[in-house]
Amino acid sequence: MDLVVKNDYDKKRLIKMITEIDTVKPTVFSWKLYRKKRSLSANALAHAWFSEIAKELKSRGSKTSSDEVKEILKYNFLGMQDKKIKNFKTGGVTVVEEIRKTRDLDRGEMCFFMDQIQAWAGGLGILLETPVESEFWKWAQEQEQ
Repeated sequence: MDLVVKNDYDKKRLIKMITEIDTVKPTVFSWKLYRKKRSLSANALAHAWFSEIAKELKSRGSKTSSDEVKEILKYNFLGMQDKKIKNFKTGGVTVVEEIRKTRDLDRGEMCFFMDQIQAWAGGLGILLETPVESEFWKWAQEQEQ
């Protein structure tokens, strides 16, 4: 469960939840600073890049689609994550690995992913367009300051 604490009310809810924990079973907590999720415009730019890369690869004889480019880049740069699948017949849970999804990335992670894509594509001689008005451009400028 994720709880974003952004005011005193949320803080009180968190404290109440902690005091009500059943200590018979161990509980694990993870804390991290909240960061905004990646934006739809950054995601749209990434998809434009996947298409651009696929088009360039096709001109070089590859039959890789933009969807395949996306999966390959996500696999190489974002890696895998565990996904729990419940078996309704047995009640058991199976853990499988899946490629991380960009919708789960925060702004910083998405910016880093897109930086990796640009560098990788540049290594192949593919220059990816980044509109100056794009959110990714703004994020990159913030990183340099």
